[in-house]
Amino acid sequence: MAWTTPRTWVASEVVTSTLMNAHVRDNLSSLKTGGVSREDGVTSTVGNVGSGEDTLHSYSFSAGQLSANGDTIKAYFWGKTADNANVKDIQFRIDDTSVDTSILDTTLTIDEAGHWLAGFVAIRTSSTLCRASAQLVIGPANSPLTHSASNVTSAFTCAWANAVEVRLTGEATTTNDITVEGGLITLVAV
Repeated sequence: MAWTTPRTWVASEVVTSTLMNAHVRDNLSSLKTGGVSREDGVTSTVGNVGSGEDTLHSYSFSAGQLSANGDTIKAYFWGKTADNANVKDIQFRIDDTSVDTSILDTTLTIDEAGHWLAGFVAIRTSSTLCRASAQLVIGPANSPLTHSASNVTSAFTCAWANAVEVRLTGEATTTNDITVEGGLITLVAV
């Protein structure tokens, strides 16, 4: 179904399910069919809390939302790491409720404190498989990069019929050793 120009609503108009389906649901469906839809964004700074792994951001795709081979999840996040000697670990995870797969797992050290940018692309290759690529770069403000990490996965199991959660996690020693300041998760449907 093709995108149509949305209706111009007028005051006191009675909104019916037929109107909403034609002007909202069907247009959203057209984005899913061969389009790009913004799924979720980070709008406030979030940091790790104390020691251990913390979820800095997550988004869940509903069951069956990635229904065609070639459907792709893209995610990009950025933030800062504290200027201290604490070990810091950043991970991207995809969890389909049966398997929790880490796409990127990188440990940062003291000389890598500063600003970071990380992203990944995960592509559905079959109803139960996925391939992914991830990269993280980090460096002091207004200076050359001091660290880069990347990972390309071979096929891994992901039951796309289930709900799928995408998570950015941080593990460190002290609160706010790792903060995320912005990000975006998108779904590119074929």
